[in-house]
Amino acid sequence: MVQERSNQEQHRNNNAHNPIGRDEQTGGIGRTGQCIMVILCLALAFCGICGGESNTQPQFPHMFYGTATITGSPAPEGYTITTAVDGAANGMIIVSPAGIFGGEGALDQKLIVQGDFQASTSRITFTVEGSPALCREYGSGEGWQESYPFTPGAVTNLELNVGEVALLADFSVNRPDGYAPHTAQFADQSTGSHDQWLWNFGDGKTSTEQNPSHTYTTAGTYTVSLTVISGPLTNVRTKSNYITVFAQGSPSGGGGGGGGGGGGGGGSGTVITSGQTATTTMTGTLTPTPTVTRISAGNLLLGTDNTTTREVTIAATDTIGSLAIGKGVAPVDSTGAPLSTISLSALPAGTIPPKSPCSAAPYQYEIAPAGVRFTSGVTLVLSFNETTWAGLDKEGASLARYNTTDGSWEKIATSMDPGSRTMKAAITRGGTYVLCLDEGAQPLPTTEPPVTPVATGSPGFSLGIIALASLLIIVVVGVIAYLISTRTTNDGSPPEGGQ
Repeated sequence: MVQERSNQEQHRNNNAHNPIGRDEQTGGIGRTGQCIMVILCLALAFCGICGGESNTQPQFPHMFYGTATITGSPAPEGYTITTAVDGAANGMIIVSPAGIFGGEGALDQKLIVQGDFQASTSRITFTVEGSPALCREYGSGEGWQESYPFTPGAVTNLELNVGEVALLADFSVNRPDGYAPHTAQFADQSTGSHDQWLWNFGDGKTSTEQNPSHTYTTAGTYTVSLTVISGPLTNVRTKSNYITVFAQGSPSGGGGGGGGGGGGGGGSGTVITSGQTATTTMTGTLTPTPTVTRISAGNLLLGTDNTTTREVTIAATDTIGSLAIGKGVAPVDSTGAPLSTISLSALPAGTIPPKSPCSAAPYQYEIAPAGVRFTSGVTLVLSFNETTWAGLDKEGASLARYNTTDGSWEKIATSMDPGSRTMKAAITRGGTYVLCLDEGAQPLPTTEPPVTPVATGSPGFSLGIIALASLLIIVVVGVIAYLISTRTTNDGSPPEGGQ
């Protein structure tokens, strides 16, 4: 008995000098030591993963939208906003409409800044049409800053302001559209001191006057540019499709019209746009009204057979969409009665109707009244400027119609003309029409891949934080396993002095 107790005391003393559970007979490590070693190995492995990925994982972009002003006035539509990070050029976006760049909607275009930059320490600078701009986050209450910190994954509503420019060309015109011969009075509105001007009116004619008057004699759409010069400084402002000239048309013959129609007869090329109404004089000649009224509806001239007597183009107020109605078209309402008034309205972009086959629908239009139908000869036309046309994914784009009655969609055969930068589709009914971009297509021109935005100003969770949280979970699980193992060992030991 004495010898047995002596052996037990000797065994306990050996365990006291072997706290990590080393087995004296095998020289191995016990369960407690193995548990600790596993935890350490996993911790080292995760630290290695964290450190490796932080150097190779690409950064999320920082995206911006907001307002831009030049000496207190909205930056003109078409101006370019560019960014640079630590002096290196990065993203760009076009001002549209005046004073606005991008939008807060998920499908709205954004100014994207992307690269392998140091968060918070890398600074973004902005220029508007080449002039440095101060910036501040909208609603922050902070003062104007020369730069903004790069924050991966953030979406920021930003205000930009150009306080002073050396030379910036700009101009206006008193009448952007009219019937040939159309006389337009141009006005130089450039900022900065300058003493030389070079106008290009888009029809082969030029001028070196400061505020020239020019007469367009041929129907068409014209792009106008102004170059201003001050010593070594030169700046150019170009406005695409700025002047629209319509061919004169005159209805012939009499013969009252059913369904609200006017006189019969020939004539073609008459256009009613969102920038001009037309009236019939006592002599029957179609002339523009003295006061320009913004409308998106066309009054059709119908003959005795209730068909159109001339070609008419109805333009939406966004200047992108238009409805070309040919001669001999019979528009009727849902009951089959003749219609003499058709409207084309641009709908807010970014809201896709239910069950849409489109990944995005940046341009949407409503042709009214509801239920209107055409026999034939009606074309929906979308006309784009050079920047928008270059950025659209034409391979995945087509026009589609949404039937509000049964909620169905139908894609329409769409033709594209790169020369005129237009998309066209023949239609026979009114309703909601959209430019449908298929899955993977970019809704607006950008040079960066689409990224799912996060909340404004929030950079999201970094890989380092995720790895650290995972490591913490492993350590906690390891400690629990260690405690269970220790308790099991203690519970299985025979009581001291037991027989």
